[in-house]
Amino acid sequence: MLENGRDKYGVFPLRGKLLNVREANPKQLLNNEEIRNIKQILGLKQDKKYEKKEDLKDLRYGGIIVLTDQDLDGFHIKGLIINFIHFFWPSLLKIPGFITTMKTPIVKVFKKSDDSMKKGINFYTLTDYKKWEDEANANNTIKQYAKPKYYKGLGTSTPEEAESIFNDFEKHIIEFIWSGTEKEKMLIEDNDSDLDDMSSDEESEKDDSSDDKSSDSKYISDKKSVDYGAINLAFSKSFTGKRKEWLRLYDRNKIIETKDTTVSYHDFVHKELIHFSNYDNIRSIPSVCDGFKPSQRKIFYGSVLKNILKNEVKVAQLSGFVSDKAKYHHGEVSLQGAIVKMAQNFIGSNNLNVLTPNGQFGSRIKGGDDASAARYIFTRLNELSPLIFRKEDNPVLNYVNDEGDTVEPETYAPIIPMILVNGTQGIGTGFSTTVPCYNPKEIIKNILGMIDGKEAKNMKPWYRWFKGTITKSGDTTYETKGIYQELGGDVIRITELPIGVWTEQYKEFLKSVRIEDPKKPVKSKYIDDFVDNSNDNDIDITITFAQGRLREFIKNNELEKKLKLTKSVNISNMHLYNKDGFIQKYQNIQEVMKEYYDFRMNIYDKRKAYRIKQLENELKIISNKVRFIKIRIEKKPEEKKIVRMNNVATEEVITQLETAKFDKMHSNFNAPLEDRTFEYLLSMQMRSLTKEKVKDLENEKEKKTEELNDYRKTPSNDFWRRELNELMEAYESWINKLEKSRTSNIKKKKISKKGKKKITK
Repeated sequence: MLENGRDKYGVFPLRGKLLNVREANPKQLLNNEEIRNIKQILGLKQDKKYEKKEDLKDLRYGGIIVLTDQDLDGFHIKGLIINFIHFFWPSLLKIPGFITTMKTPIVKVFKKSDDSMKKGINFYTLTDYKKWEDEANANNTIKQYAKPKYYKGLGTSTPEEAESIFNDFEKHIIEFIWSGTEKEKMLIEDNDSDLDDMSSDEESEKDDSSDDKSSDSKYISDKKSVDYGAINLAFSKSFTGKRKEWLRLYDRNKIIETKDTTVSYHDFVHKELIHFSNYDNIRSIPSVCDGFKPSQRKIFYGSVLKNILKNEVKVAQLSGFVSDKAKYHHGEVSLQGAIVKMAQNFIGSNNLNVLTPNGQFGSRIKGGDDASAARYIFTRLNELSPLIFRKEDNPVLNYVNDEGDTVEPETYAPIIPMILVNGTQGIGTGFSTTVPCYNPKEIIKNILGMIDGKEAKNMKPWYRWFKGTITKSGDTTYETKGIYQELGGDVIRITELPIGVWTEQYKEFLKSVRIEDPKKPVKSKYIDDFVDNSNDNDIDITITFAQGRLREFIKNNELEKKLKLTKSVNISNMHLYNKDGFIQKYQNIQEVMKEYYDFRMNIYDKRKAYRIKQLENELKIISNKVRFIKIRIEKKPEEKKIVRMNNVATEEVITQLETAKFDKMHSNFNAPLEDRTFEYLLSMQMRSLTKEKVKDLENEKEKKTEELNDYRKTPSNDFWRRELNELMEAYESWINKLEKSRTSNIKKKKISKKGKKKITK
């Protein structure tokens, strides 16, 4: 495709994403195969400065062309490569075009008349495509085009499409350039000034302290360059605070123009890489509204769509279904991991798992990492899910449009804040989040109080089946404590571990403080041995201390510290997407409850208004049907010529219905006028045009009228109160069933253990 292509261009496929070298330790750098390969291929030498033309003669290639998917992860890969070169050989970035990239379409549209699909319109950003789509809808030309084709990966392109791009190789190449301080004003738009204040503030001691130790500060002179600042802003750990502000100013419409053939590193960071960084937060930090991250939301949507409330399905099958129907683009393996986590119910995981586990979904032994393969385990929706995520909400939720298809809601609207029920942990770009778990019953009571006009109450973290204690230890800190008892002498028995401390992890700790050689005592080693009789639910570890050490620790009040039987739970880092779609830090649980309450109450108001209009529409349809049937069967003299359908053209029937002042209707009251017809009357079968049918319709009308009157006079919060009480009753029943099952399993395990001891003897 290229003249002497293989003689001039080498191809090296990256396996995944390059390491962020700026935050890696020497061992990671030394052992990273991808970095070693790139250095060898290019001929790059560590600590060598490439500042003059003759320096470049030592290189095996004159530059790098980065070919990535045109999606957000593709932007990140470009950024990591730029970061790699900038960190070790920053002067190379000053060579115009040393790093280039090739733009490829992410969307193509073809006219319906273009059967060969040869004359499509190419879009290189989703923003450009959306603008075109909006204009085509506005001028009503969208109907001329077939469904758009999305190119999520380079592999989507056919050989012919790839060849056409490479035949026009130079036209598709974009050069990255180092702008330097002298071009700073030309490159920065007025509305970018806030961003550049962040990325160029190199006089800050905090920001310089780390970078003075890095390779780039040794060789590069213009540290005040907007490019230098932008790359550090994106990848340096010392810029974490500024990254938060950078992402708070995020504008999805700020993109690199597709006509540009050169792009500064500054513009790449602020107009391309930022879109990945923003999405990294979206997929890592959940919404306060439903407690879901996007992958979890897609899983729940797919589970409802597949209707697995009663019939279980293999996790591997569910992941495939979700990937297809909910347009999940990041691989089924990660999706399977998310499904498993949503179904886990061991201590320290979910308080109310929305999916149920059937099989080995992991346990507190390894914190869930001991789950079986996805092809062996089954799941289905929790029986409580329909009571928490009400189907009545569906019509008033906003839905995501992905590749032209409507998929899951932007957020669901559970009737309790699931973000507090199951908690969360996540690390994004510039932001991370940690939210503990809370008691569903206490949450329900708290909301009922708020409905009655009371302020939201503070709540203490709570984990189902946890037997230890949780006490407040600071303004934003709680201490979880395990349980132990002295058995006499130098022996204690541990029957509970702190939240988040897993059995295997704890055993490794005990091994680290076990005395290896009694003849060579070490102060940091203080136990002789331990015996672990724990199972996947309960902790049972007996520890024998070295002589005198147990008494010493008890006397000095440091036994719990030495045994690591306490662990903190913090509420100081509760970053969540708020109801308006922006990241917000919540200072306490009351703030979370208030934000959620306002969101959920608004949904009830919308749902009430929607249902009233829906009932009014249904009653109007019923009234028209009753009148229509009566005319057909009663044949009143004054209506003999009205609505005669036998041997009459459809157009004439429609005219008769209009003359008789029947209403054109649609089952959806929001349907446009042109979609409203008499089909609801014309589709009625002749055998249904009876007095019995009239009676059935009038009974239905009476019930719907009663429901309509109930909706009109009932405040929105009363509907919420009813559903919360319904959930509370069902939750208590569910918990009782779990307790019985758990007790039964414990008894079986005890019998099994006794049996094994007898066999051993």
